[in-house]
Amino acid sequence: MHVEAQARDAADHPYKTRSRVRIVSRRDMNSIRRLLTSRLLLAFTLILGIAGVAIYLLARLGLYRELDAQLKFKALAMAALTKPGRDYVDLEFPERIASVAGGEGVPEYFQLFDAQTNILAQSPGLSNFVFQPQFGVLENPAFWNLRLPDGSHGRAVGVEFVAKPPAPKPKPRPKDKEKEAKPPPPEPVPVRLVIACSSEKVNEQLQRLLWILAIAGSGSVAATLILVPRLLRRGLEPLQKLGEQAGGISAASLQVRFPTERLPEELRPIVSRLNELLARLESSFERERRFSADLAHELRTPIASLRATADVALQWPEQGGRESWEAVHELAVQMEAMSEQLLAMTRAEQSDWTIQRQPVCLKPLFNSVWQQLRVTAEGRRISLALDMPEDASLDTDVKLLRAIISNLLGNSVEYAPAGSRIEVGFHAVDGGFELRIANPSNNLKPEDVPKLFDRFWRKDQARTASGHLGLGLSICKSFANLLGYELGATLSGSNILVMSLRGRFSNAA
Repeated sequence: MHVEAQARDAADHPYKTRSRVRIVSRRDMNSIRRLLTSRLLLAFTLILGIAGVAIYLLARLGLYRELDAQLKFKALAMAALTKPGRDYVDLEFPERIASVAGGEGVPEYFQLFDAQTNILAQSPGLSNFVFQPQFGVLENPAFWNLRLPDGSHGRAVGVEFVAKPPAPKPKPRPKDKEKEAKPPPPEPVPVRLVIACSSEKVNEQLQRLLWILAIAGSGSVAATLILVPRLLRRGLEPLQKLGEQAGGISAASLQVRFPTERLPEELRPIVSRLNELLARLESSFERERRFSADLAHELRTPIASLRATADVALQWPEQGGRESWEAVHELAVQMEAMSEQLLAMTRAEQSDWTIQRQPVCLKPLFNSVWQQLRVTAEGRRISLALDMPEDASLDTDVKLLRAIISNLLGNSVEYAPAGSRIEVGFHAVDGGFELRIANPSNNLKPEDVPKLFDRFWRKDQARTASGHLGLGLSICKSFANLLGYELGATLSGSNILVMSLRGRFSNAA
């Protein structure tokens, strides 16, 4: 393929060798199983703790509500049985109140106060003990925890109410009996009542519940600690097998593919991408092997010629002259051109370029390149037809674009049949642009088109052509990718080879 000097000029951009190496220690390589186990245990322990606390608080709330309901019932009963005395100071306190204030096996206490918190009556066990009372109304009593006289934990209720005398019962009176004067009924008296009982049974039930929750929680955590690693080991077994299979892949076994039939659904996308990556690696390794073989083939001829010339000069020094040195120079220039083109292509593939974009008018650029090819084109009676607007332009790197156009036109002039015409067109296509260079090609077949951009690929009859190394189209494709364009080739049924350069109009002026 033809490579013009513009490709070598484009290769004058600064080249840098970069190496990125990261050393990863074994500490950084976390185990998925260990990580999942620790997080699951932490989450399960947290859930158990929250559930245990919630159960304990709900049970405590329910037990104390039940105890408060009993205290409130007894407070209401004692309030109903409390009546004021006739002297407006003493209170009649029926004996049956004792059966309300206490129960079998449950020590309970009460104290009755007047409005000034003076004790009016109390349980026998409270001779020298005074509650620190809190009072509410009968509908909404006050409840609190306290210490009972025997030092145990207790619960108390305090209410404030008005002790009213019972309503008088009407009695039949004889008609002839004179009316007798009766003392007025007692006035209602505001009083305060405190009833307290032991809450040790409630505390014992809560303590027992706490132990049950602690034992059950510890057993659940222990069971989780045993079961979770085993379940995770079984669940992650496909991933472990995948890792073992990946570890056995080397450069010599890139044709191996991972099976996807029995894999979990979550691993299938990953394995599919790995298979695609292996396919690309296999293709790249195969391309590199072909490149090495082609490079060795291309270098063998000039090296053999150099050796033959040197052997002749050493064996017959008197016959060596200018012709020998010219041959050596020609071979050196050919090898230098090959190395420059390989270097330019490598740099383009690594994107190690400084793109200098500027508006580039296409028609003057094509005319300039055609002037350099005019002598060869006229010798083969090949003409050029440009179909593009006068103001057609691209915002791009002029050196790289000139190298692409020079290679494409040079190939057309070199390989198109004598007397044919090269057609160049520039059109808007699908929101972008397309630059087409078409020429007849009698030697190419449809199966040759995918090989056009391979390094060192040439048709057999063109291998002996001087100045063509088979790298031009590979360089063009690398330059096009560097500019953000796409370079492709098609062969029509009438053997017209079309090289198309496509890009977005964001790069067009």
